[in-house]
Amino acid sequence: MKLSKAMAQKIAEEMMKVIPYNINVMDADGVIIGSGDRRRIGTFHEGARIAITTGKINEVYEQGGGMKPGVNEPIVMNHLIIGVVGITGDPDEVRPFSQLMKVTVVLLIEQAIANEREQDERVRIERFYHELAYRKANYDQAFLERAKRYELDLTKRCRVMLIKGKVDDQAFKNAIPEYTHLWMWEQDKAVVFLSDPLMVQALVGRLENCKEVKAIGIGEEEDFAATSLEQATAALELGAKLAPTKKVN
Repeated sequence: MKLSKAMAQKIAEEMMKVIPYNINVMDADGVIIGSGDRRRIGTFHEGARIAITTGKINEVYEQGGGMKPGVNEPIVMNHLIIGVVGITGDPDEVRPFSQLMKVTVVLLIEQAIANEREQDERVRIERFYHELAYRKANYDQAFLERAKRYELDLTKRCRVMLIKGKVDDQAFKNAIPEYTHLWMWEQDKAVVFLSDPLMVQALVGRLENCKEVKAIGIGEEEDFAATSLEQATAALELGAKLAPTKKVN
């Protein structure tokens, strides 16, 4: 785990909402990478170096040697010191805030890590759906396992729905069950991958009653989702020409 500059600055700003003193956040080398006083960003903090070296809180009472009075607390994650957070001020005054600062900083970092992991997972599933939409080579075991991890059984034939409308609208998203494999394909189009035949009619029924949905193209059950998506695309395009008022094609 390494503290980023963005995370360090967020920590400093969030801490200063609850602590009425300037907060500095230093990296594992003792360099200030986040601060309420942005002029100090990029400078070396001797008090942080001491805290990192000793693994203990460092209290500074007098200004000098690259230090200002304050309390510097090591940030420990998984038994490793990844940085230091400091409160500028008389140690006797700011010491009561030290424990609050320590707990809050760890919570902020843990939340940032969780958000990063969630974002990484969103990117992974987007990549999976993109590959599923275009892949026409046999699904190997690794790809089948990826699908299984997302609760999509590709050992069964897959059917695809192509939905046109206000797919970014919350009302549309509310009409889609949580377990549905939904991929936002284009600004006004979304793709649903289905390996359960019983889901098709149930989902069509929900979407027909959703005013944000303008048209639906449905492909056949195919060995490759990409083939079914091509059929759904053709159905949507043909329906727009031959039966523009018809919702399901």
